Amino acid sequence: MSINITIKNNHKHCLEMGMAAKTQVPCQCAGYDNGMRTLGDPDCPECGGDGFYAMDVFPFELNMASTNFENLWKLLGLDVTAVGLDPRRLLKALKITNLDTLVRGVRKYKNEYFGGVSMEQAVRYKVKLTEMAEEASRREEPIVWG
Repeated sequence: MSINITIKNNHKHCLEMGMAAKTQVPCQCAGYDNGMRTLGDPDCPECGGDGFYAMDVFPFELNMASTNFENLWKLLGLDVTAVGLDPRRLLKALKITNLDTLVRGVRKYKNEYFGGVSMEQAVRYKVKLTEMAEEASRREEPIVWG
């Protein structure tokens, strides 16, 4: 399972401000024939038979494995069960915590990691969470997850 961390009302804010980007996502109705992707079902409500559909991608979001989230939140001294978090508290915790302690056994294959957190992931978490907390502070909104 994974956890998505974001700013409260982020989707609404980003849509209103034109900050959401579109990306093409393979539709589940499309198949494969001899290893080649086929077109989708012409009656599909998602893609209309194209095999792909457009999806909004929002800034100020971070998706991570639930175990990694729990370990990071504990390392930062934050309550995993809280409903939301003051972004200033997250910024302070990120500044005073050494993320080296988050790094644990990991296997890497291409750009995917299995079974732990690499230093690259720990740095990415810190950068994304810092950007998110700074934006949340500016908007005066809490950080939420679920």
